[in-house]
Amino acid sequence: MSTRSIIVTGANGEIGRGIVAELSKSNDAEILALDLNFSSEPSSKNVKQIKADILDSRALTEITKDRSLVSIFHLAALLSSSGERDPERAHKVNVEGSLNLLQLARAHTEQTKLPVKFIFPSTIAIYGRSPETPALNVMEEQFLLPITMYGVNKLYVEQLGRYFKYHYRLLEGDRPRVDFRSVRLPGVLCSDTVPSGGTSDYGPEMVHAAAQGHAYSCFVPPSAQLPFMVKPDAVSAIVGISKAATLPFGNPVYNVTAFSPTAREIELEIRKYYPKFEASYEPHPGRSAIVASWPQSLDDSRAQKDWGWKPQYDFASAFKDYLIPGIAKRYAL
Repeated sequence: MSTRSIIVTGANGEIGRGIVAELSKSNDAEILALDLNFSSEPSSKNVKQIKADILDSRALTEITKDRSLVSIFHLAALLSSSGERDPERAHKVNVEGSLNLLQLARAHTEQTKLPVKFIFPSTIAIYGRSPETPALNVMEEQFLLPITMYGVNKLYVEQLGRYFKYHYRLLEGDRPRVDFRSVRLPGVLCSDTVPSGGTSDYGPEMVHAAAQGHAYSCFVPPSAQLPFMVKPDAVSAIVGISKAATLPFGNPVYNVTAFSPTAREIELEIRKYYPKFEASYEPHPGRSAIVASWPQSLDDSRAQKDWGWKPQYDFASAFKDYLIPGIAKRYAL
């Protein structure tokens, strides 16, 4: 009998490590953790770390040879800031790499006649609006005019996923199809890694600066407002949608969110724990424009209704119970 396997791409990233750790709690499948680099040893005996490039379709096929592929959690991507610095490479990695994985899922689905689940974390970067247009409680079908290559790529892969789920080779009649499912993540606040220059990283950068006793110059204005959640809730959303028995026919892409503070509100929340923290605001034209094109808040009522989504942390508890303790521990003397 072939080994039941789950692929996690981008397994060494912030959220990827969390997904691998969560999935490894169950011993009913082997976790194939794929990345180009690894910073630590496997977290569990049922995790196998594999250095692999998602652009190498032959390698992906070889990795899953003689395995029964159950699901793919596809997190590998070039994010918004790095994508703007090299849009051609971003397109190649984000689109062509995703297509390789969808084709892999399709091949295993047709071989076993059992739909492989393809879980795709998307992003608020797929939205685009004029800064003069309020965008509160945005629903999945609104403002789909991204201004970054990352957003364009992610929106296209969402459409690819719909195609593979509902319409692949439509002229050939009924056939088993990939079970594509996607959550659009807001900005993600993480306590156990250092911010890496992402477009929404002004939030965690403030906390890291405060914990070190440093002032912080924010690259967005104090009124900038984005939806956020903390890493444990992001992991919960991604794993949660994978566990849903079925999803209604139609749109397999869901908003998820937790709270939507302004940059000033984040600063004031941090001051409850670091009263001497000082923040100034010097908006960067490019990065600030990207933030201004994204929704100020999201409507995630479809996710709540269809598969029971609910965040564990609100704005206050995200700082009190997760961010502040975790980041303070990093810098403790």
